[in-house]
Amino acid sequence: MIISIPFLIIITLVLLLGLSSTIIFKQRYRLKTSKEENKALLKSKISALEYIDALWANQQNMILDEKISSLSSLVAGIAHELNTPLGVALTALTYIEDIIENPDAKPMVELTKNNLQKSISLVEKFTEISGGAKVEKLDLFEFKDFIDYASCLVKSPLATKNIRKLELDIHDNLWVKSSEATLSIIVKNILENAFHYAFKDKKDGRVKLSTKVKNTDLTITIEDNGCGMSENQIKHIFEPFYTTRRPERHYGLGLAIAYNLLTRQHNGTLSCDSNPGEGTVIIITIPNVISPAPVTVK
Repeated sequence: MIISIPFLIIITLVLLLGLSSTIIFKQRYRLKTSKEENKALLKSKISALEYIDALWANQQNMILDEKISSLSSLVAGIAHELNTPLGVALTALTYIEDIIENPDAKPMVELTKNNLQKSISLVEKFTEISGGAKVEKLDLFEFKDFIDYASCLVKSPLATKNIRKLELDIHDNLWVKSSEATLSIIVKNILENAFHYAFKDKKDGRVKLSTKVKNTDLTITIEDNGCGMSENQIKHIFEPFYTTRRPERHYGLGLAIAYNLLTRQHNGTLSCDSNPGEGTVIIITIPNVISPAPVTVK
């Protein structure tokens, strides 16, 4: 049997085509497998980096908590030791004021008495820094009414601090079961901090307070369009005595008190996000406080 040359050429071409197809298929399969492996590897690396970031953030929070806790305990202890002698001194001075006969001495006694009163008020603030024990008595209250009242406590600085607008964006019929007194201090201190520090010479200051609810957790966001803060300032704002306006008799205690009350009495968290010139956002998160509205008996 004689096979013609053209037929052999055709057979050879068919075999070469089949071999080429097989090689191409294998290369595509390897490429696809390699891409999938690379994707899996990239995903694994991203997950690892996210885990490391979360671990680092958690570690920084733990360091901050420990630092603030140590400072707060120290300050509260000193306050306890100072409280008694200051009280005794004020009592003695009041007695001296009643019996003193020299009219020239009375202004000096009054000046000393006023400064003792200021020292006692400062010591009282020191005792608030520790945050105290966990809240035992809980109040049930409508959050919108509560915020209206709390914001009224700090509205007096508005005219002097160039704050044109205080915006409230709060859920209707939002009921909270928590310590109304300590929560009022937390919100008031954070609002006051914005009023005192955020705006400097800015003429169109705005502060906004809004709420977000997830299951039984409440998130309160307080944001302003003020001068913002540097990364270094953010690291220290919850520490006792940290202030950029000490010459103006600001003691740097408001946010430290808010932080300790929130974390120790409410198991909450307090965080800050800010950039210079871009305003500041303070986020308060309180778990397990959302409650059904009370039943009205008709």
